[in-house]
Amino acid sequence: MLVSAIGFDARADVVIVTGAGGLTQDGVVSLSGFGVEGTFVPNGSSTSVTGISGLTATINGNIDGGFLRVDQGGLWSGTFPSGEPLISTNPDGPGTIDSGLSLDFNQAIGGFGGFVQMDPVRGVSLENPSFTVQIRATDVNHEEIIFIDSVFSTDGSPVVIGFRDNDGTTTPLRGVELKVTDSAGFNWDFAFDSIVQAEAGPGLADCSAVTLTKH
Repeated sequence: MLVSAIGFDARADVVIVTGAGGLTQDGVVSLSGFGVEGTFVPNGSSTSVTGISGLTATINGNIDGGFLRVDQGGLWSGTFPSGEPLISTNPDGPGTIDSGLSLDFNQAIGGFGGFVQMDPVRGVSLENPSFTVQIRATDVNHEEIIFIDSVFSTDGSPVVIGFRDNDGTTTPLRGVELKVTDSAGFNWDFAFDSIVQAEAGPGLADCSAVTLTKH
């Protein structure tokens, strides 16, 4: 797998992460906590982030009503480790156009990362499995874009994408947006594995509800 990062203007203290070693890995969202493979995960489903006290994530806002719990080698035909619990952005089946999702947390975070793979079963450019994952870090209302960057997979393999806040003294990071595009520029559904969560950043007093929102 060859991976390259594509840079955009961003807050200087927030940097791209393209490997799990770039985060402190204080907390992980166990995606199997959303149920066994085949479970429809409706908007409003919640889970805690193991390892960081009080940090939770809620899945919400999918225009199809929810997400789907899949396992590598089962309902997901990609190349994650065999049996890996995943969440797919498409609850109705593979190979559909998908404009992405956002992950919101109930308190500020110091970093985020995970593996992402475009659905291998898609309707265009089957001869070219490459894809690009774009990540944006935002404030709690997704109104201030704090950081934007992208990672490119040349062969369709899962890629690590994330960010790390090296300062934590300015606008707290509370939202993460992900979008996948194929080689022809179409947005497609994708799956991601357990989220690696770096140590919590500033703004812990604000503990309002959090959402994982599909646009």
